[in-house]
Amino acid sequence: MTAEPHQPWLDLEHDLEVLLELLWAILEKHPAGFKEYDLLKRLELEGLVYFEGSLDDELVLFRQHFLLFHLLYLLRDRLRQDGVSDLHIHCLSIRLIPLVTMSRGSRAVAPEDPLRTYYLDWDHCRGTNRQDVIDMIRGFHQQVATRSSRDEALRVFGLTPHAGPGAVKQRFRELVRTHHPDFGGDRARFHQVMVAARVLLPIKR
Repeated sequence: MTAEPHQPWLDLEHDLEVLLELLWAILEKHPAGFKEYDLLKRLELEGLVYFEGSLDDELVLFRQHFLLFHLLYLLRDRLRQDGVSDLHIHCLSIRLIPLVTMSRGSRAVAPEDPLRTYYLDWDHCRGTNRQDVIDMIRGFHQQVATRSSRDEALRVFGLTPHAGPGAVKQRFRELVRTHHPDFGGDRARFHQVMVAARVLLPIKR
């Protein structure tokens, strides 16, 4: 069984200011920003590895990810408070952006961000173990598979992703009348319609 990575929480608290300053300096030097993994590797080159092990280890990767986003939200709060700039935070794009201002120089108030709340609570990192991470990864892949199945089913129905339940039901009735073998339709095409219908119109139990 894979051992749990080392957890130097106190070291993080001691080095917090240094980490924030270094992260800000890196982002200033790279206005195009980074993808999350590229930024993690850049911080690794700087020697900022707070959890022993490789990023290929799912638990180490999760904790490094959590640490990075914890720092990013702290940095964004500080930059906004000081009126310096803003920070775009997304796994595919982390970059400094201009601070949005309103009339008379007052800064716009950003809506509450549930991700910020999550990442600023360090107990979420402390309380997440290897099995939790495996379950999260499995759940993510299941969501992707579900979305892919729905996209394919919508393609079979000839509908857009924004189609509502009413439009789906109406389209289903039209396709059945067109492709049912009893009405002279193609059996293979009708089978495709029925498979898609199982995704878009799940049976209520």
